[in-house]
Amino acid sequence: MQDRIERLRRDHHTLPAADAHSVAVARERGMPDDLLAFHEECDGAFLFEQSANSWDFQADERSWKWRLLPLDEMRPLTEILWIEEDSPLRSEMNSWYPVLDVCDGNYLAIDAGTAHRGQCLDIFHETAGLAGEHRIIATSFRELLDRLLDSGGAPFWLESGFDSPGYR
Repeated sequence: MQDRIERLRRDHHTLPAADAHSVAVARERGMPDDLLAFHEECDGAFLFEQSANSWDFQADERSWKWRLLPLDEMRPLTEILWIEEDSPLRSEMNSWYPVLDVCDGNYLAIDAGTAHRGQCLDIFHETAGLAGEHRIIATSFRELLDRLLDSGGAPFWLESGFDSPGYR
């Protein structure tokens, strides 16, 4: 994980490490070890500097495309997005937490539940909670971080040739 964090610090804007309490709370929620290791070094980051737009994330007097969320902002998707009460995924989504805000109302999320812990999913706000609409885009946070860093700021999970391990 350290080499990824060094790359983030060199090419992007990182936040200071999460405090011990935030890490402990995230561990109790079932967050995967690789995600916790990341936040113990930097509690979030702004990725891919770009020319200013009104919808960009602002940090360090610069504009950024995406934001890796700090632990304190990672709440279950059922608290962030509107999910139908009778959605067959509602209880499962209580253990899905946003990790990347893509700045358009959509997120990449991580599953902290025991059955699929660590899987990262594309969450489109208009289809959140609909079975079969959440593409698995990485099997771990480490894999997600690698893909994000190698993407050049392009949403790799939306590319026509992207090979997803499945949908949920």
